[in-house]
Amino acid sequence: MPLPALEKHQRLALAAAAGLAAAAYVRRKLKTKIRAAFDIGSGEHKLVVAAVHGTTVRVLHSEVSTVLLAQDLTRPGGDGALSAGALRASKEALGDLADRATAYGATERAGVATAVFRRAKNGTEHLTKCSEALALNLKIVPQSLEGELGFLTACAAAGREVACAWDSGGGSFQLSARVGGGGVRVYAGPVGNADAFAQLRDLGGATAPAVKACIAALTEALPQAPAWLAAALREGPAVAFGHRSSCFRVACDAVGASSFGPEDVARATAKLCALGDDGARADWFQYVAAGHAHVVAPLADRAALDEPYPEPHLAIAKLVLVAAVMAKLNVARVKYHETNGSCLGVLLHEPFWEEAK
Repeated sequence: MPLPALEKHQRLALAAAAGLAAAAYVRRKLKTKIRAAFDIGSGEHKLVVAAVHGTTVRVLHSEVSTVLLAQDLTRPGGDGALSAGALRASKEALGDLADRATAYGATERAGVATAVFRRAKNGTEHLTKCSEALALNLKIVPQSLEGELGFLTACAAAGREVACAWDSGGGSFQLSARVGGGGVRVYAGPVGNADAFAQLRDLGGATAPAVKACIAALTEALPQAPAWLAAALREGPAVAFGHRSSCFRVACDAVGASSFGPEDVARATAKLCALGDDGARADWFQYVAAGHAHVVAPLADRAALDEPYPEPHLAIAKLVLVAAVMAKLNVARVKYHETNGSCLGVLLHEPFWEEAK
């Protein structure tokens, strides 16, 4: 006789109990730290609870909550501040993630907030209040440090030192590389997929002419690639990372592979434009992504594939941004790895944890 299906809250309770048991075992056997790393981005609030022993990370729990702050900030008629509704959604998401960190046995907490909090007039105030109330040790980081964390995350995800890492979100993007065996240098892209979405909206929507015009405008506006970045990109593909909703995952899901070139992005964008509406795009992505998830993200949570495809209304804007960056910086190839934002980089960046003590 089959077992009855569990409600979502029951599954979470069982998972939390298992997480606490795993955390206790790790502390007892390895004498290591159980850390909760937060990456509070422009489109998602992300959490990874992990056992960290030196540079070894064992993930105990990973979770994402969608909060489209950058899209809210670029809303028509916006005043440069996040709306009351967006702030409320962010506060609730942070509270839920804080509870989950406790449930999974985290004894240390730290995290970063990125582009939208740098831009919004009320971003710093909101983040400070939430961080203090929930004891999260969050800080708004400059884009240079965001790029360094991205480089750490890409190396951890790839299992090796990479030539060039590419991180992209709702409000900004970064390409980073280690130069001359020394420190990491960062190319700071000033726009994200929310900006591309706003430009497409102003150009008339997700039509082929608007897409072409938007890619051209973004390409023209982006800074030129410095010599160190051009050299790093010649060494091999840019290593990109992110969750299921990242622009890189969208591209990989659309082409059915874990890497892509400019021509692949162009074909995927044309396909999405031809589908006509967000509902049709969501259905198509749900179907094709499930069919080749074993290729695109073989280590991803299989159960997550049953959830609706995230943010289909932003899919074309995300591909537009990727196309513009690849064109401007002459990126020949991108290799994608599934991660929960830059949480791996946060876990491995020791200064955060020294400050959190």
